[in-house]
Amino acid sequence: MDFKKMSKSQKTLCGTALLYIAYGAMFIGAPLGLEDSGLKFTGVKAGPIFQAAANWGGIGAIFLGLDNIFVALKCSKEMIQRTVSLNAIGCIIRLGVFITAGSQKWGGVHVHKEYLQGLAITVAILAVCIDCLRDGYGKAKHPFMGCNSLTHGALIVPTALMMIYIGM
Repeated sequence: MDFKKMSKSQKTLCGTALLYIAYGAMFIGAPLGLEDSGLKFTGVKAGPIFQAAANWGGIGAIFLGLDNIFVALKCSKEMIQRTVSLNAIGCIIRLGVFITAGSQKWGGVHVHKEYLQGLAITVAILAVCIDCLRDGYGKAKHPFMGCNSLTHGALIVPTALMMIYIGM
């Protein structure tokens, strides 16, 4: 699909997807030849449990990025708007976490730096998503099914992950 012919919401999902994929790769770190995730986020080399958690977090972020690309390129305008809306909701949830857990007093210098990075990305994505949602919200024929089946992750997987994230 030609980038110039994409709607603002499709471009937003593609940009968000690239951020998710880059963020996921940073979380995985050393196995991808990048800086060790433990050194990056805590200042201590990641042990096996920390690295496993970072790997799963990274895989989840990469999955969400690929899902955003799929929606942007293959789904209806209504599904695209719903995915933009879901990204905005996720940003609002993350804002609270970044603001409370990003304290240098509670998290230390490395955690603070990671949360400032995440906070900046989250605020930017939220602003763009809100601008896209100003264009309106069309009625979907199948609001739950979106892309013809419940296997599509834009509604199920991110919502479940966000609920787990809130629970933690």
